[in-house]
Amino acid sequence: MKKLLIALLSISAIGAGIVQADTDDMVLEQTEMEKAENAGVEQAELYNPGGIGGVESLRGASELEATRPADQFKKYPREQIIESNYVYQPL
Repeated sequence: MKKLLIALLSISAIGAGIVQADTDDMVLEQTEMEKAENAGVEQAELYNPGGIGGVESLRGASELEATRPADQFKKYPREQIIESNYVYQPL
């Protein structure tokens, strides 16, 4: 009984492998439309290899070229060394 079960499992595994190999061959074939789409993508990557820097968010895609420039940083005074030993401490 044990040998029969192992033989049945091995035959089904081989059969599944053959079916999977046939399916993989069909997946690798591209239609003419897919070939045209892929050619367009390859052409776009040639002329703009870094892309346009689009960012996906919950509100949708936004292209960095279409957004406004970044705000300037505020000017903060740099740290200055206190030249006396006296530091004002409020009561």
